[in-house]
Amino acid sequence: MRNAFKKAAGISLAVLFSSAVMAADNAPYKAAQAPQLNIPQVNITPRIDALLEKQTEALHADILKNSPLANPDLMRAYKFLIQAATMAEQRHIKKPASKQLLKGHSLNDFIEKLSPDKTYKFADFYPLIIEEINVMLSDIDPHSYYSPPIQQASLSQDLSGEKTGIGIYYEDAEDGILITGIVKNSPAQKAGLKSGDIITEIDGIKLDGDKKSQFDDYISSNNEISFGLKTTKSQETPKIDLIKGQMNANSLDISLINDDTAYITLFLFTAQTAEEFKEKFTRLNKAHGSAIKKLVFDLRNNGGGILDSATKLADLLTKQDLLLGLTETTPSSYSVKPVWGDGRHQITDLPISIVINNNSASSAEIFAGILQDYGRARIIGKTSSFGKGTFQQNFIQVVDGQLAAMALTTGYITLPISGPYQGKGIWPDIHVTDNREDKAQQEPDTAQPDQTAPSYERDMKNYIKLSKSTDDYKGDAAYRCQISPELKSAFIKVSSLYSTSSEVIDMSEDASFLCAIDQYNTDPQYSHTFQTAPKALN
Repeated sequence: MRNAFKKAAGISLAVLFSSAVMAADNAPYKAAQAPQLNIPQVNITPRIDALLEKQTEALHADILKNSPLANPDLMRAYKFLIQAATMAEQRHIKKPASKQLLKGHSLNDFIEKLSPDKTYKFADFYPLIIEEINVMLSDIDPHSYYSPPIQQASLSQDLSGEKTGIGIYYEDAEDGILITGIVKNSPAQKAGLKSGDIITEIDGIKLDGDKKSQFDDYISSNNEISFGLKTTKSQETPKIDLIKGQMNANSLDISLINDDTAYITLFLFTAQTAEEFKEKFTRLNKAHGSAIKKLVFDLRNNGGGILDSATKLADLLTKQDLLLGLTETTPSSYSVKPVWGDGRHQITDLPISIVINNNSASSAEIFAGILQDYGRARIIGKTSSFGKGTFQQNFIQVVDGQLAAMALTTGYITLPISGPYQGKGIWPDIHVTDNREDKAQQEPDTAQPDQTAPSYERDMKNYIKLSKSTDDYKGDAAYRCQISPELKSAFIKVSSLYSTSSEVIDMSEDASFLCAIDQYNTDPQYSHTFQTAPKALN
């Protein structure tokens, strides 16, 4: 999601709906309550509401009249495409007309793509229809997609925080599969994979067409993994061989920096993130107590995760109760739902800094935006965040006894004070610049991105534009942080949560890190923050 949810791993709600090729029960159609985003327990089969069923059948009958060559297995498979178009008309934020969506995806168009020398059954038609659905959905927006059953199982693992695999978060890119995050201590990290690398081949075969489904099927079906990789530093395609492993996919790490700063690296917002932070911060605080003067959250390359997780974590750090507004489509109109915090769960009032880059997306932006709006955190970085301010509902189907899912972009997110950030992103309060001439390595947020991968939401094809000024929006950072030109080294003391020992690391190449740990210090050691425009800094 970024992951299994697309930059998203993004944000997704879960809703069950029955396949039109199965018998439906009498349970009414209901959408999941907005902030409750866990994958549902599969013990019921709700049906599509009467209006949707009626429209689907009418469209299906119209196609049948014009396609006498259709056989039952073909029509069973093609009906998934009809359902996808009709559901998009009902629930997608753009409310596209289903007949318009199906232009270029008619039954006859589909038949023309089939081989006349092959005998097809449903199992052959279904993956081809999935590819057709994803082509159709990509014409609406970049985050709506259909997941086959095998990918849905992977999705549930990703967001639960438990995983057997190679340890990457990823999304579609023009040239292949873009790696958006790496799980700590995973096979991928040990092999040297980095965020921004692009997987172009699997087992020597170039990824083409529905690349994400191909990659998901390959990863799920094989224990020994082999792929070609295009890195951010080279256009060559080295071969990478991995063996899947069981990973303790912690969503965050926490350590003590220079004896006074709790430094939290957040990899992904999973179902356990808020409780994980609470438990680890409590342990660190118990060990060091009054020595901790401030917190730094590093959200660079955090592609998001579960919306509910971001608001729960924010609720631990602020006394404010209104956290978000969710504007969501319904079959007949739109609704606005507030997301409330408790206001009584705050576990610390220490000052906070949050480091972002253009790969901080979705739930990472929600967390940073809430704390920025309420003056609880200073946002620090060289760029804005990615700008994914929409959310998806995951409409679940049962296909031959297995779960499949269609993620549709059904609404957008409004921060409590600054409003929607879709396409704009979260902009730093403090813009980091590094005017040193001799830097042997670039820090993560300054590495040159591959030109085939979009740097921001607004660069993605068919992104949802809420405002005419989105493309031209520039943040109003009134402060700038610079590293001293004379700084040649910056040795940082790092104390682990799990050990009484500590190590010293030279962090001189990471300007954003240095600016963040210097915030709120009366005598900054590595950087200088100065005002460039009239604006208060919390």
